[in-house]
Amino acid sequence: MPPANAGAERVDLRMVAMSTSQGNARIRAHFPAFDLPLEPQPDARRFAIAFALRGIRYYGQTWDVAARWPEAGVGSLRSLIDLVILTQWVEGSPKLRLALYTASDDRDAVRVGNGYNRVRRSRGMPELAPFTPVELARRERRSHLVRRVAIARGTERLSAKDSDPLLPSIADRAELGGDALELYWMFQLLSQMVHVNGRAFVGDWLEARRDGTHLRPRSSVPPEMVCGLVVPALCMLLASASRQLGLGIESELDALRLSLSAWEPAQ
Repeated sequence: MPPANAGAERVDLRMVAMSTSQGNARIRAHFPAFDLPLEPQPDARRFAIAFALRGIRYYGQTWDVAARWPEAGVGSLRSLIDLVILTQWVEGSPKLRLALYTASDDRDAVRVGNGYNRVRRSRGMPELAPFTPVELARRERRSHLVRRVAIARGTERLSAKDSDPLLPSIADRAELGGDALELYWMFQLLSQMVHVNGRAFVGDWLEARRDGTHLRPRSSVPPEMVCGLVVPALCMLLASASRQLGLGIESELDALRLSLSAWEPAQ
């Protein structure tokens, strides 16, 4: 017997689909505003443009696959949410936080190179040298200097140890950076249905056949839930980029996000 609220849940998801479909059409009208020339632009504005355009790309990928393969859409949705949180966090202090972001990328490149060489050594293969000793020293000095400057300026939740990450955790960045913390935890709830844990199997069902009972895997993530999150996520990202670029359309994007009945009905 279906649960007592099954009909109400279907209506709610239909409302979510209608709301996000309208939101999709409205947000796409703002895309051309971010197709700006990079020259002459200071670095902070270049990054804001890059973040906005990358977010639009992730949005399109998520929207295109959500209806048929909602689990696949969650992968690009995760990338979009990471970018929303990063963009809002950078907005609080663009020059310093972009320095932390790029220095962290330097450290990650060295770490990945070292890890790959460990695998090659274990297989008796010669090591690769992606960076010269001079480049390695330069990256280490820059990371150390950026960390010291950031700590001196009161950057929150940043360790003083050079061996620790240069960026706060994604959850800390979401809490420090703006209104993306709710989005982050909503996505964590959605991830429980996608990753291989107990909730990932909620949508599976059993089929009785002559030779016995068979399992039929099925999506545990309704497409409406993926689309219902991707529209407000991009609204957050583009509103932050608009503030950083001085485009003046952040109020429209915030109003659009708040108008969407994306998550409350589907909880």
